[in-house]
Amino acid sequence: MTGEELLQRKLKWEKTPDAFHPMRTEVDGQELRIRVGDFPEESLYTLLAGDQELAQFDDWPKTWQRPPSDKSAGFYGKSRAAKTTRHGK
Repeated sequence: MTGEELLQRKLKWEKTPDAFHPMRTEVDGQELRIRVGDFPEESLYTLLAGDQELAQFDDWPKTWQRPPSDKSAGFYGKSRAAKTTRHGK
């Protein structure tokens, strides 16, 4: 399957712990990854199968589902919720 075909296909992505390749999915038994580029000098995203570049793009395809975001998490997933303590009373 070509990069252009994959950009049109319905795909569901999941998070990875790798900051340079933050998302992955599997298609027909092959792992695909997203690499984040040095935008604007490079494309924002590169679609990879193994180490092979399949497509470069800046706009996330409408047919692709991103992993859910944890809006309560801050940098590196740490909770931003403030701890409260009672002083005095």
